[in-house]
Order: sequence, then C-alpha cells, then structure tokens
Amino acid sequence: METITDYSELRDRVRYLTRPAIVAVEGFVGSGKSHLASALARDVPASVVHIDEYVIGENESLPYPDRLDYNRILAAVESAHSASRVLVIDGICLRESLRRLRVSANYFVYVKRIAQNGLWHDGFHLEDFETKSVIKENREEPHVSDFSYHSAVRPHEMADVVFHRVEAD
Repeated sequence: METITDYSELRDRVRYLTRPAIVAVEGFVGSGKSHLASALARDVPASVVHIDEYVIGENESLPYPDRLDYNRILAAVESAHSASRVLVIDGICLRESLRRLRVSANYFVYVKRIAQNGLWHDGFHLEDFETKSVIKENREEPHVSDFSYHSAVRPHEMADVVFHRVEAD
C-alpha cells in the first residue's frame, strides 16, 4: 500500500491502468469519495457509478448494505462499463457491495480525510467505536455500518493506494 497526496499522480496512475479496469474508491462517510470519483471520471476519462445514488427505503435502522438496490447498481455498472473501458465506482462498505454484486475491482483507492493539523479524525472515531466509547454519530446509520465495516474489513489497510485529502479550514 502506498500513500499519495498529489491528485495528478493518482489521476495518472488510474489513467494508465490496463484496460478494461474497475477502480473502487472507498473511505469513511464524508471523506470525499464521490468528489474524487467524479474528478477521476472527468480527467481520466472514465465512467462513474456512485453507490449512494441507489439507497432505497427510508428505514435507516437497516444496515447500509441492506438498503441498496443491487439490481439497479448492477445495471448501472454494466451500462457504464460498456460505455467506457474504465469505470470508477465509489461508496461506503464498498467491498461488501462489490461482493454482493459479484463485481471485481482492479484497483482500490482509499480516501483518507486528513485535518489541517495532520490528524486522521476518522481513525480516532474508529478506535472509539471498537472500544465501544460513546460517540453519538458512531451509533447511527450509515455511520454504524461504516464503522463496523472498517473494523472488520480494514479497507484503509488493504487499498492499493491511500489518497490523503487534506481538509480546508
């Protein structure tokens, strides 16, 4: 696993992947996955599918992966991938979603949102979640699914590349 802080370096790596390629962009809720996926799709160029666009139902008590319309996602993935030799797909709990879709990604990008002071606050929240500390957002969906997924799967440790996105003030 390698860390990249320069968007143009990441873009060039995706641009020169062997085709056809599926690039999976994952990270915590609010880390900037969709923004990065859209930028890559525009600049590579590639097609893009945002998993969050396929949430169904209003029952927020269900785990996030159970609230997705996998038939519609699969149709979007197949359509987008047939239109472009590179597909960028983003979402939380993404490896679980890909498993359910029976879709394999060639390249995993993990978006790590870093504060101006250099700290990865999502990592602190994950530690609090794992030790069962009381942080309100850790106990609400989709956060609880996201933290459970990170705790079990450790996508931030398994990605091909970790992209540091430093938050603006």
